Amino acid sequence: MARTVLAVLLGSQAVPAVRVQAEPGAVERADAAVRSGNFKDAAEILKREAGSGSADAKFRLASLYRSGRAGDVDDATIFKLMNEAATQGHVRAQFLVGTMYLSGRGTAVDKDKAREALAKAAARGIDDAQVLLARLEQSSPERVAPSRPTSATEPAAGRATATPSFPQVTAAQFLEAASRGAVAALASALKSGVSVDSKDEDGNTALMRASRAGRIDAVRMLLDAGAKVDTPNVRSETPLFVAVGQGHAPVVFALLQRHANPNATGPSKQTALHRAARNCRGTVVPALLKAGAGFRVDDAEGLSAAAVAVRKCDSDFLAHLPANDLAGWTDISGRSLLWHAADAGNLQATQYLLDAGYDPKRDDANGVTPLLRALEKRQEAVALVLLKASGTANVRSKAGNSALLLAAVIGSKALVEELVKGGASLDDRNAAGFTPLMIAAREGHTEVVTVLLAAGADKHARTKKRETALDMATTGGHAAVAQLLR
Repeated sequence: MARTVLAVLLGSQAVPAVRVQAEPGAVERADAAVRSGNFKDAAEILKREAGSGSADAKFRLASLYRSGRAGDVDDATIFKLMNEAATQGHVRAQFLVGTMYLSGRGTAVDKDKAREALAKAAARGIDDAQVLLARLEQSSPERVAPSRPTSATEPAAGRATATPSFPQVTAAQFLEAASRGAVAALASALKSGVSVDSKDEDGNTALMRASRAGRIDAVRMLLDAGAKVDTPNVRSETPLFVAVGQGHAPVVFALLQRHANPNATGPSKQTALHRAARNCRGTVVPALLKAGAGFRVDDAEGLSAAAVAVRKCDSDFLAHLPANDLAGWTDISGRSLLWHAADAGNLQATQYLLDAGYDPKRDDANGVTPLLRALEKRQEAVALVLLKASGTANVRSKAGNSALLLAAVIGSKALVEELVKGGASLDDRNAAGFTPLMIAAREGHTEVVTVLLAAGADKHARTKKRETALDMATTGGHAAVAQLLR
C-alpha cells in the first residue's frame, strides 16, 4: 500500500490524557517548553516521565518526535513509544497506532491490527478513527457488500464495480505533514481536496505549523498553493510571529515577500518586532523594518519593541535601532529608552544610547532619572557610566532619595567616592528623614561610612525619632561601623 496516510500530531482530538506514574507538573512543564519553542528541553522532560511509565508522556514524546521538532528519531522508536501508550489505554495513541499500521511507518503494514486499534479509538469518540474505519471497510474487497441482483437485460460487463481507493488524507494528517516539512505529502493532500487553510484545535494552519518548525520548502509550497499568510491561531500568533520567535530567518523572509503584516499584534499585543527584540534576533530586523514594522508600537505592558531591545539585547542587535527617531520615545510613565536600559542593568545598551546622544538627565513621571533607577536596582556598573555621563552629583527623586543616599544603600564605595568628588550634598535627607550616613550605618557598609565621615558627613544628625547613625549601627549589630561613629 502506498504511504499516503500520514500520522496525526498531538492534539487532533480533545480527549482526556491518561497518566501513569507521572511526576506532578512534569507534563505541564513540557507543554510550556513546547510553547516556548524549546523542543529539546520538552523531549528531555518527557523522556524521564516516559521512563517512569507515563502513557501520556510516551504519547507526547512520540508525537513530538513525529513532528521532527526534537531532532531526527527513527520511525521504529516512535512506533514503539506510541504503541506502548496505546497498550496502556491512551486513546489518541490508539488512533495513531492504527494510522501507523496503515501507512507502514515504523512497523509493517497490517490492516487487521490497524482495524483493531482504530476500533478502540472510535469506540471512545475519535471521529477520525471512525472515518478511517469506514474507508478501510470500503477498500477491502472481502468486506464489500454484494452487488444488487441484475436483470437479464443487463450485460455481464455492466455488473463489474470498481473497488473504492484507500485512503484519503484527513486534515489532521495534512497538518502533521506541514510540521514535518513533508512537501510531497502536502501536495497529495491538497490534490485530494484538503483545504490549504485547515486548522488544528489550537487554530494553527499548516502554514503556521511549517513556519514554527522552520520548514522553508513546505512554507513556500503552501504559500504557492494560496495559504493565507496572516491567519492567527487561538493565541493570536501569526506565522510571521512564530517564525521570528523561533529564529527561522528564511521563513521570515519568505512570509514578508508574500506581504505578511509585520505589525499584526499577537499575545499581549506584541508584534513580530517585539518578538525579535525579546529573543535578540537581529538577523530579521532589517527585513521587518523594510516591510514597515515600527519600533514605536507598544505592547500590552506599554513597551515598544525598542524598549524591549534595550532591556535585553547587545550592541549588535541595537545597531538596527533607528536611534535618532526613538530619542523622544517614552512609555506611559515617562520612562525613556535610557531609563529602561538602566533599569535592566544593560551596560551595552546604556553606553550605546549615551553614544547616540540620549539625555542621561531625563527623568520619569516620578522624577527618577536613569542614574537614580540604576541605583534603585543596584546596577553599580551602569550607575557609574551614567554618573560620568550626566556630570551631576546632586540629583534626587520626588521621594527625596538622592543619588548619594541610594549609593549608600547598596554599599558602593566607588559610587559614593565619585558622588562626593562631584559635590553631592552629604547630609540631604529623604522623605523619611534619613541621611546617606544613617543609611550606610544601618546597612553596615563600613567602607561607605568611612568615606562619608572623611568627607565631613554629620554623624550627630538625628531622624524624626531622634535616632543617630550610631544608634542605627548599634541596633543592627554592626560593631565595626559603630566604632567609627563613636
